Amino acid sequence: MDLTLRAAESMLLMVTLFAAAIALRSTRVLNEDHADIFARAVTQLILPALVFSHLARHQITWEMLEAPGLMLSSCIALMLLGYLAGRFVFRLPRPSLGAFLLCTGFPSAAFLGIALVEIVYPHHGNLEETVLIAEVGVGVPLFILGPLIAAHFAARGDDDSFSVLRGLLHYLVSPIFIALLAGFLWGGFALPTGGNLALDVLFGACKQLENGLVPVVGLALGLMLRPLPVRHLAPLILFVAVAQLLLQPLYLAGGADMLHLLPEQRDSLMVQGAAPAATLPAIFSRQYGADSQLAAALILATTLLGIVSIPLVVPWLA
Repeated sequence: MDLTLRAAESMLLMVTLFAAAIALRSTRVLNEDHADIFARAVTQLILPALVFSHLARHQITWEMLEAPGLMLSSCIALMLLGYLAGRFVFRLPRPSLGAFLLCTGFPSAAFLGIALVEIVYPHHGNLEETVLIAEVGVGVPLFILGPLIAAHFAARGDDDSFSVLRGLLHYLVSPIFIALLAGFLWGGFALPTGGNLALDVLFGACKQLENGLVPVVGLALGLMLRPLPVRHLAPLILFVAVAQLLLQPLYLAGGADMLHLLPEQRDSLMVQGAAPAATLPAIFSRQYGADSQLAAALILATTLLGIVSIPLVVPWLA
């Protein structure tokens, strides 16, 4: 019962932030245009600090990438499934299709997944594998594919106006990619992350910015939320919920058994895979012109359903 309550509390945190943003919007303290400011703060400042801080503390070896690779294969498989369903079954317009397949493919591994692993398996102690699964298996692909997919489906209509190459070049000079490259190099050369004033200030600032990720993302998503026709939305919610909350952890647990991964790796994969849809697809959709309202609604719905599903699915698969 204690595990159920603690897991539910972690899920309710994001819902509370959504509600706070809606309340601020209804009292005209904030409006929907402020979501752009919050979104830029996430993509241009907070996420780069988080990526650099985490990756700079690890010296990555090839042996450590097997579990993140399995997570990435799950994300890609579910995105393909989401694309087929969104295009041929639900017949979504391009901006909605982009947001739909991003929400179908990527779980909230970094935000909720790591926290849930700490709750469910506190005896693991060393979270290095868990962080790698979240950052390399979900974070890095999402940072790369998220903007490209959102821009591709939003800007490319009948005239092929969006260039994948141009979008990739834009990403390569973005703060997120620069932080990603710097973090890998820093960790690869085992450079110090503290011990003098400059390093203590640098990594301390990154930590403080990282602490702001949850409230800023929650407020941004809450400001994006708008009522959508329930009859139209219910099938999309059901599909994404089944994919994220059931198929993903099943795929990861089975794959870990087939690859004979360590028990700690299997546990981390399964728990992070059971997390609801990642929050960043809504941010990227907002930034690049995809259907951010649909993305935010799918994230909210899977978060609410995750309050029930996670305490059931995780013990079952464990």
